[in-house]
This record gives sequence, structure tokens and C-alpha cells, in this order.
Amino acid sequence: MKLSAMLFLFSLAGCANLAEPPDALLLAELRGVEDQADFAQPINILELSEEMKTFADSHVESRWRTDRKLEELRNLLFSPDLFDIEYESGITKTAIETYESGAGNCLSMTNMFIALARYVGLDANYHLVKLRPE
Repeated sequence: MKLSAMLFLFSLAGCANLAEPPDALLLAELRGVEDQADFAQPINILELSEEMKTFADSHVESRWRTDRKLEELRNLLFSPDLFDIEYESGITKTAIETYESGAGNCLSMTNMFIALARYVGLDANYHLVKLRPE
């Protein structure tokens, strides 16, 4: 795995600071919602829309090696010429919300990256990293 890809993943993991994906209750807490019942239905933070699947399928080939898929996905999401997601402090979003808005905080971006990475066949997971947020 290339050094830049590894550093990118570690930086996302450091932002997330979670061992497992946040569940709906944690997401509710991060959003300042008192009770999970305030959400109309349970939230799957890693759910992908059909548009997201089409986007990934059109840019990442299933036959590619793991390192190429990772590099292409990273370029796809963060290149100014392609998707160009932007950092936005504020509420943590699901993968779909982050994709649709084109912006999100560290955990939002991590949710979207992990969801898309898993979709294209990468073994992507959250990891606990003890770092101060920057």
C-alpha cells in the first residue's frame, strides 16, 4: 500500500476516533437529538444510494488490485477535478448525506469513504486512534 494512501486512512481514522461505526443512537447524540425516537426510522450510516453505487462503478473497476482501488477511491473523492468533497464542521452525517451535500466533518467523510470502500471490495473498518482532534 502506498504511503500516501496509508497516511490518508490513518488521518481519517484519527478524526473518527471510534472502534466501530457509530450506531443510530450515537448519531442522534452527535446531532443533539434527545431520543432515537426523534428519527423517523433507524439510520444505517453506511447505506449507499443507487447514485453512489453508479458513481463508484463508473470509476473503480472490480478487477483492479486492492492498492489501485484504494488510490482511485481516494482520488475520486478528494480530487478538485472529480468529486472534491469539502470539510464542514457541524453535524455528523451518514454516507448518503455526505455524498449528497458534498461536504462533511471527519466522521461524515469517514462514513462515506468506508461505505464506498466496502462497496468496491476493500476491507475498510473503523479503528480507535487516540489523538486529539485537529
